[in-house]
Amino acid sequence: MNVKVIGIVFIFVLSFLPISFGAASASTAPVKGGACSTIGKVSVVKGASSWDANKVLTFTCIKSGSKKIWNAPKISYQVKTTLNLSQVWAGNSVTLSLVDSNGHECTTPDRPPVVDTCVGFYIGWRTNWKDENRTIHDNQFTQTVQISGLVSGDKGDFYIVYQAKLTDTPIVVKLFPFTYNTWE
Repeated sequence: MNVKVIGIVFIFVLSFLPISFGAASASTAPVKGGACSTIGKVSVVKGASSWDANKVLTFTCIKSGSKKIWNAPKISYQVKTTLNLSQVWAGNSVTLSLVDSNGHECTTPDRPPVVDTCVGFYIGWRTNWKDENRTIHDNQFTQTVQISGLVSGDKGDFYIVYQAKLTDTPIVVKLFPFTYNTWE
């Protein structure tokens, strides 16, 4: 009796092994020059984090000599914008604001949300300092940020982020590297 139960459990467990191994290899992202199986097959890879989620790589399986390989990926972006980041530096502070392609600041209150190119976009930063060590005024109403108390050697990236809904993963759309006062 015990042998039958163990045998049934063993067969039951083994029946799932090929499925799990197959899923693992099927989810492996292609790399340029890596082997592929079907000429013309397309594989689309999207970034996994906020920092690369906007980038989409499209690989196609091609024949190269006698081998089937993934070609160099075509790069596209999920979210495109003509918005830019205005940086006004004064002493040891900077005021950041989103501006549209006409140079108008993206102030939310007076813009209709249906046709507004600013909706869903906001300002962010990734730096070598802790926010609590600087004075930061983030005015979400006018979509401006003022950072003051910068010191020599402060550096990082200001960026424009897109988030359609609060439950969506924010996507970094444009980066603006900066370094403050490193010439001293």
